[in-house]
Amino acid sequence: MSFKYSTISVALRRYILLPFYWKWIKHSRVLDYYHILQEQQWNSLEKNREIQAHRLYRLLEYASENIPYYKRIVKNQSIKVSEDTIFDDIKKFPFLTKKIIREHFNELYRFRDNTYYLNHSGGSTGEPVEFYQDKTYADWSQATTLLFNDWAGCPIGSRIAKLWGSERDVFKGTHGLKGSLSGFLYNQRLVNAFNMSRQQIEDFINMINRWKPTMILAYVEPIYEVAKIAVRKNWSVYSPTSIMTSAGTLFEAFRNQIENAFNSPVFNRYGTREVGDVACECSKHNGLYISIPTHFVEIARSNGETCAGGETGEIAVTSLTNYTMPLIRYKIGDRGSLKEKACPSSRGLPLLKSIEGRVTSIFRNRRGDIISPEYFIHLIGVVLNKRIIIKKFQVIQEQKDFIIVKLILNSQNKKIVKALISEIEEKIKLVMGVETTVEFEFVDAIPLSPSGKYLYTISKVHHEED
Repeated sequence: MSFKYSTISVALRRYILLPFYWKWIKHSRVLDYYHILQEQQWNSLEKNREIQAHRLYRLLEYASENIPYYKRIVKNQSIKVSEDTIFDDIKKFPFLTKKIIREHFNELYRFRDNTYYLNHSGGSTGEPVEFYQDKTYADWSQATTLLFNDWAGCPIGSRIAKLWGSERDVFKGTHGLKGSLSGFLYNQRLVNAFNMSRQQIEDFINMINRWKPTMILAYVEPIYEVAKIAVRKNWSVYSPTSIMTSAGTLFEAFRNQIENAFNSPVFNRYGTREVGDVACECSKHNGLYISIPTHFVEIARSNGETCAGGETGEIAVTSLTNYTMPLIRYKIGDRGSLKEKACPSSRGLPLLKSIEGRVTSIFRNRRGDIISPEYFIHLIGVVLNKRIIIKKFQVIQEQKDFIIVKLILNSQNKKIVKALISEIEEKIKLVMGVETTVEFEFVDAIPLSPSGKYLYTISKVHHEED
């Protein structure tokens, strides 16, 4: 009976509820774009490059004529673009950075209709930023996510358990009516990854065992910690069709531990708030397919030159669907490389070989609770930084009850800064414990690690075995 109900529930959402909701309630083209991407993935790489070239040309042409920042650059540098030479022409445009976005924000967008909205990055490279997106971008972005879910054996309407970040759960103990309705519609259940006690981890495992989701979508570090505990405690864990990880570096040791605990394949997905989901593994796990109909990805050396295949460099992404605020050659802050050989699955898409640069570390409080680094990133970079007062930050756990927060600020207003650090301290103590000392350091610069990576969270605490 349970299996039959689950099958009917999935079919109801896939063929009736979600199509009706997208088309008639949201007036969205998600399903149309999803079918386009489904079809285009099986084109030859050459055909998809033609599609990409056309969309890239249209975006650059539009930006050159309508976006003040790019209009000035095109005029000053006498840049001409042609669809036939677009992959060379784009290299005439400068890279876009978070610093440039902050300094030239009002020159980087133009509203085409009333579907625009303001979004914020979580500051995964320690530098939060805000930007505009629009409905067309959002629809393409969701369609790309649906395609990636397909690759992981999770078609539309399937049950998805999300071990994801929710500030509301931490602050108010609930994800609200809107979140509950969304969870029902999309057949998803959210478990807060920002603050996980041992009991909450057990509850998560019990929910997985009872509900039997098709896929678990999770931040890398929290699901890795859950997997370690499950193996150590020899817990019986239901095996979903797949586990999709994101928002962190999926080291091979992490992948092996998670797959060992759940007896399910792990799929790695890459994306950011600024440009959406960019690339994902298929069932061959031979690298991450880049969605080139929606994104143009470059790997660049520090001097701006394009890296050779297999060579590691800075990742720059051009979103091909956001015309309200075009992000052209946007340096995300990660490093990676492209794969030279094709994947056996025969999709006409290039592959990311590796992604580096997102280095995080798990925090633990005196009670032994696991605190995801993403909590601090979202808290300081997004939730408490709506006015972009914080330019850059780093959170360091010196001891279980001693936290240092380094801040580079855009404002010197003492009243505003005092209120800000009071809120940060309160929210940190909410998860780390009231006995925790939170010390603030206002600095002019935050150094990179010896490996050249920016560490936005650092835990110096030895993590004893549970």
